[in-house]
Amino acid sequence: MGRHAERSGFGPTVLAEIEEPELSLRNLLDQAGIEPSQRSSIYRLVIMPPLSLCSFHSLAAHNMHKAMNVQRYEHHVCFIMLQLLCALKVLQSDGVEHLSNNFKEFLLTYRAIDLKTSLDELHHLPKLLLLRETMEEEYDDFNAPLSSSADIQRVGVCRYALRALCTLLNHKMNNIIPPILERTEFSRSLRRCAELLHMDKSSSLTEAKNLLEFTFFCGRVSFESELDAKLWLDERRSHEVNRVVRLLADRAESLSEPRERMYVQFLLSATPRTLFQTYRQFNQC
Repeated sequence: MGRHAERSGFGPTVLAEIEEPELSLRNLLDQAGIEPSQRSSIYRLVIMPPLSLCSFHSLAAHNMHKAMNVQRYEHHVCFIMLQLLCALKVLQSDGVEHLSNNFKEFLLTYRAIDLKTSLDELHHLPKLLLLRETMEEEYDDFNAPLSSSADIQRVGVCRYALRALCTLLNHKMNNIIPPILERTEFSRSLRRCAELLHMDKSSSLTEAKNLLEFTFFCGRVSFESELDAKLWLDERRSHEVNRVVRLLADRAESLSEPRERMYVQFLLSATPRTLFQTYRQFNQC
């Protein structure tokens, strides 16, 4: 469960993978306290770059003080929610309709080793990390809940996203639309996103994702028709191809940034009609 989402870019950043027999790793397994009866014959070792990990609750708690940069923080929240909605849509296509009520399935990863500095300055956008193993704990081989008590602790994907938004913006999670004040250019879209998720319709995730994509990547662009949207999209795609080629030639590390991946994904998946419809919805917020 969740393998599709993990392969779609929400899994861990892996530098190398090595398969080793249990015999070669016996000392390591002994130190980890894994009993011989619980071991398998082959182990997969995953080598990852150094990362700082942060939960939704930790990020929100760190930015409760009044001295924070609201513009930068809501920009941060908008990008996190955009990633989360994309991940939830992929999970939904895998048949996942319910998740935990405490966000244990996801963490935020920062490249900077000093997490406190990253959270203080918010200069670098985090990558959303799916912890697929946490989902498998609650399901058996037939993709059914292990116990009825687990149902009480799980929520639907729209409610999950709404609770995440409330948590990040330090609003109470009491099943109502959070009163998001208009303080930055992202506030209206975040409020409309909350309204769409609260409706809990089959199209809510898609509409909320499209709205945040438009807000984050299109900015103050305006369209008179679908043709305008098509011309803008063609121009952006052409510009991005040229830019990526130059970055590849320079071997720039920015290509691996989460924003780059999400932007390319947006340009490849967006259509003129969707873009124009989202623009109209954006102006009705």
